[in-house]
Amino acid sequence: MLPWAILPEVDHFAARIGRAVAEAFRADLAEGAFPVEWGEARNLVRARELDARHGDLRLGLVDAVVMAVAERLEARAIATLDERDFGPVVLRRPVALWPRDL
Repeated sequence: MLPWAILPEVDHFAARIGRAVAEAFRADLAEGAFPVEWGEARNLVRARELDARHGDLRLGLVDAVVMAVAERLEARAIATLDERDFGPVVLRRPVALWPRDL
């Protein structure tokens, strides 16, 4: 499940790897290879709460929305290499961070 907020970020990193990688990612998205969670307004409300509570981390929109979506969907894990932002945040339910917690 890809929260909508990460799509530009993934696209940016894919393009840095190469045009073919970015085009393949975009094609996969268009063909439905990855389910996209387009969200609800309450995700933005919760993202603001998380960002405010953890102001010292400067979570920003993308990370906070990922956390809010994970909470709402009761995700068991979040795939991220960003332990600086995701590691210290305690969500309403325990969520593993992959690959850290594998």
